[in-house]
Amino acid sequence: MYNVILAAGDGRRFESYDLPKLLLKVKNIPLFIRAAESLPKKNNYIFIFKKEHFKDYKEIKINIKKKFRLSKILLIKKRTRGQASTLCKIKKKIKLNKPIFVTSIDLCFSYDKSLFNRYISEKSNIIFVCNPTKEMKMSPNQFGWVRADKKNNILEISCKKKIKGNSKNDKVILGAFAFSTFNIFLNGYNKMIRNKILVKNEYYLDLLMNEIDKVKIIKVKKFINWGTPVEYEKNKNKIL
Repeated sequence: MYNVILAAGDGRRFESYDLPKLLLKVKNIPLFIRAAESLPKKNNYIFIFKKEHFKDYKEIKINIKKKFRLSKILLIKKRTRGQASTLCKIKKKIKLNKPIFVTSIDLCFSYDKSLFNRYISEKSNIIFVCNPTKEMKMSPNQFGWVRADKKNNILEISCKKKIKGNSKNDKVILGAFAFSTFNIFLNGYNKMIRNKILVKNEYYLDLLMNEIDKVKIIKVKKFINWGTPVEYEKNKNKIL
């Protein structure tokens, strides 16, 4: 399995900070490292950065070498059309029949590893979710939402808006996903492209999960969110 860390975003919400979002510190450790530490340590890591960030901030490479021996780095020259388009860029660096575990740099989290391993062994694909916090309920259009049955099979997914109907048990998508193989991801991505499934002109992994079969949710045990400046300032001194 590959761990993929998506760190090539613009971080436009954080433009007032002196450093790019990925290098903001959480207890003196860069945010992208804190996010990567949530993923299984035995896996190979692939970090995706903007080329300009990697060139301008030597500490990115230094931190990766220090923390992650089995790792590769992919540099993006131009802005992509969202998370799914960015993830597609790694296809020449991996074996397409291998599973992938992908996360944004907005969070760290803990989860049921035995359930995760069982779902992957069953060739399921996974969305990591949480119960909505008070802040999430107040700003529903900033998040992805998922409705699932009692066996954790997805019924419906929305992105940047709540799902219509009874939403009492709906969960929030946290920005971490797993695919039983990279080929499964590619199939879903190609469907998105053909059907032009975009939100705000971007291809989101949230909605890609609607385009593939056998998708489960895993509710995280704990998580810390740094997705906005307010959340970062509130949580920058917290670790799991």
